[in-house]
Amino acid sequence: MTIAPLLTDVFIDGMNLYNGALKGTTYKWLDVRRLAETVLSEHPIGRVYYFTAPIQGRPPDYAQPIKQGAHLRALATLKDLEIHLGTFSQRPSFQPLAEGWPNHIVKIRVMDVEEKQSDVNLATYAVASAIKGECEQVAIISNDADFAGLMRYLRDSIGIPIIVLNPNVVRRQGINRELRRASTYIRDIKVTDLAQSQLPHQLTDQHGIITKPESW
Repeated sequence: MTIAPLLTDVFIDGMNLYNGALKGTTYKWLDVRRLAETVLSEHPIGRVYYFTAPIQGRPPDYAQPIKQGAHLRALATLKDLEIHLGTFSQRPSFQPLAEGWPNHIVKIRVMDVEEKQSDVNLATYAVASAIKGECEQVAIISNDADFAGLMRYLRDSIGIPIIVLNPNVVRRQGINRELRRASTYIRDIKVTDLAQSQLPHQLTDQHGIITKPESW
């Protein structure tokens, strides 16, 4: 089957991409625009939107915020790429232990950490891009079922094709069932795609030189 080239805007769930494809690998210094161009080589890529939240340093790596900051600076040098930052909310809460569930419930106090705003921001910008006619097709990098409603609206109400780029390289999982049903088609991100889509070791912005962190 021949796929007609369509101008494609790409919307990236940064935390889902990190946890599914990058965590525990040597590919964290990722050029997300090149990744989109590699995986969707038959389509011209318009704008790339990257959604994440500033992380906090935790053991064993308290330098995580510095590394993430360097990566965000590097991404900001790329053409036609926008970065939109949400926040993390953390609060203590009582959660039930899996053992004994549901017949014998024992709750413990845990720190509940949750990313805020990123999903809503991604959905808002995707709808705006489609409605304004800025693209002919939308690609979403995520395996989060929360985006299924957004995808159905874009595909069925606005009439724009939806591609899901499955980031679950590390977990080796297929795409979520709800996302599969809501998409026009699926494309898996492969390890070779990540390897071919790395940023240069050093880049420069208005603040100076950006260097890839050694442990990345």
